[in-house]
Amino acid sequence: MLIICPVWHVEPVTWFEKELKPDVSNMLILEEVLRTSDIKHTLLMQADYSIYRSHGAYDALFKHQQYSGFRKLASQRGYELGWHFHTFVNERNLWRQSIDFSEFSDYINAAYESIKDIGINSVSTGWCFGSNEITKRFNEFGIRYDCSPIPGLKNRGYVPQNYGALGYTNIYDWIGAPDFPYHPSKWDYRKNDPINGYSITMVPALTNESRVVVMHERLSWYKNIFQQLVDLASEQVVLVQLYSHSYDLKMQEKRNNYFTTIDYLKKLPVDVKFETISSGMNIWRKSGGEVTYAHRSKNYVSAENIFNSMKIRCGL
Repeated sequence: MLIICPVWHVEPVTWFEKELKPDVSNMLILEEVLRTSDIKHTLLMQADYSIYRSHGAYDALFKHQQYSGFRKLASQRGYELGWHFHTFVNERNLWRQSIDFSEFSDYINAAYESIKDIGINSVSTGWCFGSNEITKRFNEFGIRYDCSPIPGLKNRGYVPQNYGALGYTNIYDWIGAPDFPYHPSKWDYRKNDPINGYSITMVPALTNESRVVVMHERLSWYKNIFQQLVDLASEQVVLVQLYSHSYDLKMQEKRNNYFTTIDYLKKLPVDVKFETISSGMNIWRKSGGEVTYAHRSKNYVSAENIFNSMKIRCGL
């Protein structure tokens, strides 16, 4: 069985000017795409300091009237609503990604406080940032699944040239992280520790050796990876997370790519289930997933070598 969890990072903010502004248009496009979709999705809604500054409240996407149609659709379709948090700080009218927990700890606490009554089971960080401190805080909040890991990938960041409001961004380090759901070590968020680690489960996105596999890019880039998933899923239950951003759908080509990819995945010669993060993980666990990854953790090096030789990374 192949369990596919489509995940959207829902981010209604425009960065093309110095002053942040709400960008409802990309939410409306995503809503239109979802209305024509017949599969389950997880919608990780942005709630952070940039949303507070642009919308006047951390919980705007979860509670403001202008997004009520989007939330109603999600409720009717049984989608999962989760949380997307950027570690943004504002410095001299530029928004930059912070890797210093003390700089954004108040923001993460305020954001969660505003949305906790909704019942948040899943979360991801902006630019897939990870750290021991943020993993600990998500665990303290009682969140069950962190969808931030992108195994094997690392970036030191850069200053975007075409985004007027953004400073230094896109910093992450997932070198050595498992390519399967795992309980993170209290000493290194990238290490699996099923015995003494945190209770939160890290659910990695599907990656290859150099990039994240996303739903809105050309299918030809990833077709070989999907075919290799079929071989794995014919022998065991495999869970993969595929994600995209709401703003990616502004281009018609990327909307077409999304539908092409989903149609292709539906037709794979294996039992394919499209699930939310929570429902997918429930199925995976009932299949013996907990035992599988706890057992594989003892042989992580050899398992990683196998995946490297296949040029694939996925959640098992």
